[in-house]
Amino acid sequence: MRRGDPVTDMASIEEINARQWEDFTLRHPQASLYHLPDWHEVIDRAYGRPARYLALKGPDGQIRAGLPYAAVGNPLLGGRRLVAYPYSDHCDPLIDAPEQLPPLLAAFQQRAREHGTDRLEVRGWRCSAIDSAPGPESGYCNFSLELDEEPEALFKRFHPSCVQRAVRKAERSQVEAIEGDSLDDLHKFYRLHVITRKRLGAPVQPWRFFDLLWRRMRPSNRLTLLLARCQGRTAAAMVLLRFRQTLYYKFGASDPRWLRLRPNHLLFWNAIRMAAESGCRSFELGRTAVGNRGLMQFKSRWAASSTPLRYFTKPDGAAAFEKLEGGRTAALASAAIRRMPPSVLRGLSGMIYRYLG
Repeated sequence: MRRGDPVTDMASIEEINARQWEDFTLRHPQASLYHLPDWHEVIDRAYGRPARYLALKGPDGQIRAGLPYAAVGNPLLGGRRLVAYPYSDHCDPLIDAPEQLPPLLAAFQQRAREHGTDRLEVRGWRCSAIDSAPGPESGYCNFSLELDEEPEALFKRFHPSCVQRAVRKAERSQVEAIEGDSLDDLHKFYRLHVITRKRLGAPVQPWRFFDLLWRRMRPSNRLTLLLARCQGRTAAAMVLLRFRQTLYYKFGASDPRWLRLRPNHLLFWNAIRMAAESGCRSFELGRTAVGNRGLMQFKSRWAASSTPLRYFTKPDGAAAFEKLEGGRTAALASAAIRRMPPSVLRGLSGMIYRYLG
């Protein structure tokens, strides 16, 4: 791939198909899990949000830069909008030079108008060029642990009492971390997922999403399911995804009856150790709202560093998901979720979550 091509060398901006996008993604050094067509296909089949790909091409027809996006319709947040990329923590435009960003954003805005909306969102992170675009930080940060030491050296960097002692307690209590290898194990995770989301007052993702994720990602060794077992029971579970040299913590769930034995801490430690021993260079703990002080503190105790997520948004510079999380509507919805039976939450999951991209 040529690097640093000036905009004057660009021939056109056009939409390309998933195969072309995948070839480009696998070549680009800044591509992440959230740029993968496999991830986009799971989202499309689970929530009905088909992916589109904008590509900036040179005179030779080679792709120089690109941006994936999908349309999300949300009545609570003012209607239709385009997001790059929905259901993803971050999804930088894949560029090689800052001057490639303005024409991509201009084309993205044009696509929004063609969809009958002026609302759009680009979820930036590492793309320094996004800093020069209008719009504030999103109200979220991303936590990442660099795996630049041996596992035992990493362990010594964790908080002595809140992490190290918790892991040792789980080990002394004979909590066992195992890798799930069947759909039955995934069902065990999902049962805990519904319990956990209900306890937190958060919407439940539909079973279909996890089933698709399992079938699409596991054959290529991009998905790992970890289970914490205690006295023959599943006490906690964790879904991890991998791309290149990064392991992503994506979903976690637990049975509150076993939390005193710290099964979640054992799973995190096993995931980090597994990442380091398999050659990963970083372990992502995921996006966190800066107002969620408890979760921010929990992740920082694992020696993870936080980076603000800067989202380019139109028209008003406020991230749509942040609005939903912080408003009165969110508080009322959270209270209602805590009162719902698990069966009702599961039944409503697909209908609700498809609007929360």
